[in-house]
Amino acid sequence: MKFPRPRRASPVITIVSLIDILTIVLIFFVVTMTFKTQQAQVQINLPEVKVAADKVSENEPVILTVSENGDIYLGRDKIALEEVGAAIKKLQEERKPQTLALALKADEKASYGAVLAVLDALKQAGITSLPAFTKQKS
Repeated sequence: MKFPRPRRASPVITIVSLIDILTIVLIFFVVTMTFKTQQAQVQINLPEVKVAADKVSENEPVILTVSENGDIYLGRDKIALEEVGAAIKKLQEERKPQTLALALKADEKASYGAVLAVLDALKQAGITSLPAFTKQKS
């Protein structure tokens, strides 16, 4: 005697809930990437002034950082003092259509000589005006 075999229902994956989850993850990544700014991984204590500059330039500046112990960073890359001029000239060549926006960020405890050496290297590279980051006294 033949017994009828019950047919098994094929498994179903509900795609609607997966689409909802992927949409939320996509929104999360988009929002977090818009608030991300390029900053050096060096802790800098900015000097205080009475009137601090809020905006350095219209386009995003390349930040030249001098740390407390005299290390020099161009963006996130650590460079030697001798390489500052060549690195700036290379950036100027890369940004031919635009003007190079460069800003100086020096720790208040950085030696005066280290900051002046960086400024001298920048003058030799042809940089004439250079805004500096400060913080307003509270």
